[in-house]
Amino acid sequence: MSVVPIDSGNYSALAVEISRIPGTMRKDCSMTAAHIYLADHKATTINGVIAAVKDFRAKYPMDGVKIRLASGNAGVLAAINDEIEHSVMVLAVGIGVDYAFYIYNRLQLHLAKGLGIVEAFEHAILEVGTATIFTAITLAAGVVTWSFSSLKFQADMGKLLAFMFIVNMVMAITVLPAFAVWLERIFPRRRPVRTVGALAH
Repeated sequence: MSVVPIDSGNYSALAVEISRIPGTMRKDCSMTAAHIYLADHKATTINGVIAAVKDFRAKYPMDGVKIRLASGNAGVLAAINDEIEHSVMVLAVGIGVDYAFYIYNRLQLHLAKGLGIVEAFEHAILEVGTATIFTAITLAAGVVTWSFSSLKFQADMGKLLAFMFIVNMVMAITVLPAFAVWLERIFPRRRPVRTVGALAH
């Protein structure tokens, strides 16, 4: 307010110039924009501003006034971050499920042949373990290069996806077998019946 002209003439001229800027205000005064300039566009900074505005809106409701978060680079980034939290994570988890499918498919095959859970898992890892690890490292190496991008969104996504690809691979190789063993103890699998003729051969 310290830079707003005191005399009516200059104030009118200023108001006219402001009204010419798209997205700043409407001619019928039904909307006006409040601009906040941030020191950076880090996710923590943006999330702090969004949280503060939402908190203010909840604590001080005003009749006929709606405070909306919509415009500016930070607003767009906040919307993107919110969407990513619910859907791009789905991509990383989806690929992690694929890792589990590779291993569990082979595990099921060997269990069906009558092998014990430990031996079946050993065979499964020998068959597809290397391919799973190679796939995870290749995907992670591909997206981690995004972290050098000048676009904040792309840089953050590169780090996030690389981390998720590696973690999902590790979990598929370690947690999946533990979970399979646990299920095998609770719901024992029926062993295939071998015929006498087959044993004689």
